[in-house]
Amino acid sequence: MDFLAEHGMPPLTAEEPSAPAVDPKKRRILVVDDEPSIRRLITRSFERKNAAHALCTAADGFEAGLQVVKFRPDLIILDLMMPNIDGFRVCQLVRANPETRHIGILVITGYAAEENVKRAMECGADSWMAKPFDPSELIQQVESILAASDKRAKNISLTA
Repeated sequence: MDFLAEHGMPPLTAEEPSAPAVDPKKRRILVVDDEPSIRRLITRSFERKNAAHALCTAADGFEAGLQVVKFRPDLIILDLMMPNIDGFRVCQLVRANPETRHIGILVITGYAAEENVKRAMECGADSWMAKPFDPSELIQQVESILAASDKRAKNISLTA
């Protein structure tokens, strides 16, 4: 909701399409990339590994903000260079909000220059990978970040 307010957007209403129905036992992963082929590659990587996660996609940072509110992901796989709201800003917004700061963030970028990686980590990313990436490594990174974000969520709830 903070994201919507900050960007002058109206609140979500009942008429808007809802996020996909999700088995409550499954971890939720939001895949954000402006390239449809990358979104498909990532979702297929999870399908091939039979990973028990619910996946949702977004094509840019604006749509990612909406999906964070509706889908309530446990982890975001995030491209950095996107039109409108880039991945750096999405990281900052997720980390700035007490209701979303526990969400794990894995940055995947085709621009893995040292300054971009450093900036992404400063903005709140948990880890990063360069494109092209190994799908097996992607799954390993996701599992590792989910475990770390579980610990972060417990620590946040203990200090709240």
